[in-house]
Amino acid sequence: MAVSSSSPAPPQSPLFDVVVVVLFASFAIALAAAPRGEDFPLVALATVMIVTAVSALRNVPLGIIGCAAPLTRHLGLALGAISGSEPNAADAPAQVRSSPLTEAVLAPLALFLAFRIGIFSRQMDMEFTFPTGAVAFLRQHQLSGYILCKFSWDDYVLYHCSPDSHVFLDTRYEMIYPDRIALEYEDFYHDRPDAARILASYPHDYVMLDPAAPANALMVSSKGWKLIYRDNQALLYARAASLAAASPELPVLAVAPPSRFP
Repeated sequence: MAVSSSSPAPPQSPLFDVVVVVLFASFAIALAAAPRGEDFPLVALATVMIVTAVSALRNVPLGIIGCAAPLTRHLGLALGAISGSEPNAADAPAQVRSSPLTEAVLAPLALFLAFRIGIFSRQMDMEFTFPTGAVAFLRQHQLSGYILCKFSWDDYVLYHCSPDSHVFLDTRYEMIYPDRIALEYEDFYHDRPDAARILASYPHDYVMLDPAAPANALMVSSKGWKLIYRDNQALLYARAASLAAASPELPVLAVAPPSRFP
């Protein structure tokens, strides 16, 4: 099963599924119509990547990348056979190397852009947010335990907080977790009727959510939990009876640092 992780599926999700199916089907049809393309290694790799994509959602990008080159090759051969104008290697234009002057201009420009966008940096900027401030708060105050957090944050939290802390569900859910756990996470995050039971049924020490999470309403109304940290990216709750929630100066209100990984 798939975990939506944090928000309802966007309207374009079904369209993406259709595009992927059409792409894989087109590869199979093109290969059947023109099986000989002198690219057996690429075809074998594409087949393996498509099989892995079917077996696990996370591998779909690999399947798309793997079948792109052999798809265009065999589709071209198939269309050429239909029109009677199959491509001939002798007709291919000769490769023309760029001039030394062009290379002399492009090489420094490539190096400048590489450093400008931080390609050699040990960290990289992300297009989506991580709970950088909340994790820094946990580490600064040496807080650890069982953390129920937003699904898409699990790997980040594990990277910075393990082995002292553990998460409720991580991205290996298709391999090592029973489906029940993923369904319970969804029910909790979206504050469905069973959310309170799920919150009470496991020994969570902390709950870490994004500000838009529906489950924040449950956390605010739960007397057994207290907000201890908040910024524009994450809210961190601790059990009200724990030492982590004992300070009268809580919650700490802050501005989250930029989201960078790791």
